[in-house]
Amino acid sequence: MKIPVDKATQKKMDRVAKLKRNKLKNSARVIKPKVVHHKHTNLVNEVDRVFSHYIRFVRDKDKPCITCGRFYDEYDCGHFQVRTHMNTRYSEMNVAAQCGRCNWSQWGEQLIFSRRVDEIYWKGTAEAIEILARTPTQIKQFHLLEIYQKYYDILVENKIPFTPIKKYLWTQ
Repeated sequence: MKIPVDKATQKKMDRVAKLKRNKLKNSARVIKPKVVHHKHTNLVNEVDRVFSHYIRFVRDKDKPCITCGRFYDEYDCGHFQVRTHMNTRYSEMNVAAQCGRCNWSQWGEQLIFSRRVDEIYWKGTAEAIEILARTPTQIKQFHLLEIYQKYYDILVENKIPFTPIKKYLWTQ
């Protein structure tokens, strides 16, 4: 049975109830931890930079473009399977020094790239990379840090100049 209440008392009760609801909502917001997405993206960008430097200035330093076979002063870090596939993004079999013309203007010359990959490693490597690329995966932050540290140490060992953009992104 509902107790009869006048309009003024009802308004006060409604205001108190509304304040309590808002207080609960605000306290729930404070308890929730903030999720920061941009730090993972920054880390991926940094790992891309250090990995690219390793490929271009250490591993494939004196080699020609993998697709056209010409020698150039500067190379891109060309990927056989695109970088959106995280399984093969940092696979050394998936990348090679590639001239800007082949990498950008010719869309990476995937057919020629796959033939060269099979010649360098073994027949069927390109097909295995394609299958691996399409396997869904997530690379965790600690794995990215390990990759970063591995290639950063190689660059330091070979005295290749590399300046990290974000110094807080890796462990020492």
